[in-house]
Amino acid sequence: MSRVAFIIFYFVCLGVFAQDVDSLRQALRLSAGESKIKTLNALCYAYAYVQADTARAYGMQALTLQPDTDSELLAETLHYLAITYQVQSHYPEALGYDERSLQIRTRLKDSLGMANTINNMAVIYDEQGRYNDAVQAYLRAYELYKRHGNETKLALVNVNLGVVFKGMGEYQNSINNYREALKKFVVLKRDYETAVCQVNLGSAFISLQNYDSALFYSLQAEKLFHQLGYVRFEAVATGNAGIAHGKLGHTIEAIAFLQRAIKNHIANNNRKELAYCYLKLAEVYTNNSQPDAAIHAARIALQTSQAAHALQQEADANLFLSDLYHKTGNFQAAFTHQSNHLRLRDSLFQTEKVKQVRELQIQYETEKKERELAESKVSLAQGELEIRKRNNQLVMILAVAVVLLLAGFVLYRNATVRQQQLVLKAQLAEVRTQNALQEERLRISQELHDNIGSQLTFVNASIGALQRDVTHPRLSDIKKLTTDTIRELRKTVWLMNRQSVTLEEFVIKLRDYILTGTQIPITIDVTTTLNQIITAQVANHLFRIVQEAVNNTHKHAEATCITIQIGMASAEKVLLTIADNGRGFNPNSSYTGFGLTGMQKRVNGLGGELSVRSQPGTTISATLPL
Repeated sequence: MSRVAFIIFYFVCLGVFAQDVDSLRQALRLSAGESKIKTLNALCYAYAYVQADTARAYGMQALTLQPDTDSELLAETLHYLAITYQVQSHYPEALGYDERSLQIRTRLKDSLGMANTINNMAVIYDEQGRYNDAVQAYLRAYELYKRHGNETKLALVNVNLGVVFKGMGEYQNSINNYREALKKFVVLKRDYETAVCQVNLGSAFISLQNYDSALFYSLQAEKLFHQLGYVRFEAVATGNAGIAHGKLGHTIEAIAFLQRAIKNHIANNNRKELAYCYLKLAEVYTNNSQPDAAIHAARIALQTSQAAHALQQEADANLFLSDLYHKTGNFQAAFTHQSNHLRLRDSLFQTEKVKQVRELQIQYETEKKERELAESKVSLAQGELEIRKRNNQLVMILAVAVVLLLAGFVLYRNATVRQQQLVLKAQLAEVRTQNALQEERLRISQELHDNIGSQLTFVNASIGALQRDVTHPRLSDIKKLTTDTIRELRKTVWLMNRQSVTLEEFVIKLRDYILTGTQIPITIDVTTTLNQIITAQVANHLFRIVQEAVNNTHKHAEATCITIQIGMASAEKVLLTIADNGRGFNPNSSYTGFGLTGMQKRVNGLGGELSVRSQPGTTISATLPL
């Protein structure tokens, strides 16, 4: 669930937001040495939540001006650089800079700086779904702030703990913390902190399914963040308002708010929240009976969460896609996403620790009952001794039976688990093989681009320079050949870099080819949705078939127009049709003379079908599996 956590820095104490950014830039031109580094740090922090890339540029400049020795200024620079990565969900890089900053501040015994850095690391842990690490880090920061008697920062940490409570599902505790902090921030006239509490309250009320309250607080937070210029956090509030609208049945408002939030998250490169909003948009589409739009949005959510290493969003996206594919009858895809969801869920929650706590509770209750039974036996009369013995024997027999049953169950369960592990290992090996193939394709495409591509470009430029001094008809032919080769190479590299493409991307590349390489008017007609996904291999064969057919028409058909139609032969097969109004030919007698053998081999290699009709005009139809 979307929420905003505070990241507290030493520079807050200096009132960096009270400084005007223009004044800081002017001071930067006039400063030098340590003063210049401080100004660069101030600019890095000032831009962190507005333009993270700009902020990072200032931070890197400050870093290059300092020696690699322990100093408060260097620790501050590293800390601010961590923020620029954290706001864009680049968590490994953010933690790397924060850890370096914490090491320096620890050696300098800068307890306040340590608290600031540890608090920021806790925020990152929380966003990654590492809740135990987040709680431990927040408590460390809390103790350090407590030593300084800083009530404001203690309240900020309290808000962050509320964020973690929410992540752990303790929503009422989370709301209580947010409301307590909100009262204090309103009295202190701390607008930014007030807005943070409001957006977090909106998120918590969504979890409690109190959507009216969620909408109320989210709209308040959106307005206040907008006034303060915090576009990144404004997008979070906008997204929460969209979710609340959707749950209240306001479909139009929900889509509008979520799309606005997505636009702002893209502008700020906030991939974690972007994935979350896309998933909620998919839910709205599903409730509005738009399954294609829902699948498209959910796939983007999954891809974005994977890129951001956001395990919770990735698990949620897999679960949503599993349910959606199950409803649409694609059971294989449903099983794959369900398996991914279970794996991610297990990594998020430490189930083994929960199991241990439950076992200790059972053990305690058992021991308590045994003590009560022993005390009861002492008070019984001697005449009941034989009965107790028989009862004890019966209990022992039952206990042995229970142990045997449990042992059998454990053995059966272990065998089942081992079988599941073997299946998962096989699936993992297949995934690794696919990844290795993709990496090899990327390497080859990079070599083609960097070596052959650059050499062809050099040859082309050299021919152009030579044409200015020498006139020869072959030079123009050679220059055209190299230009066409470069264009073909770029197309090949583009396909090798992709495992799959949408029909929209394929049609765009096809139109580029038509605009640059043909003289006969060509019309492209797409009879299916452009977001239909096809593999890069299928896309390559489709393009080569079009290329061969168009070349044949140019050379032999004497046609005045060509029509290319792309559609779906079935749910699992794409249909490509190329037709011209030329003089035609006899496919049986000239089958190998017009490049049809190559087309047939391409289609057969993918298990498809090719048909040719001619005299007069020619129509070539290719059906390929997706």
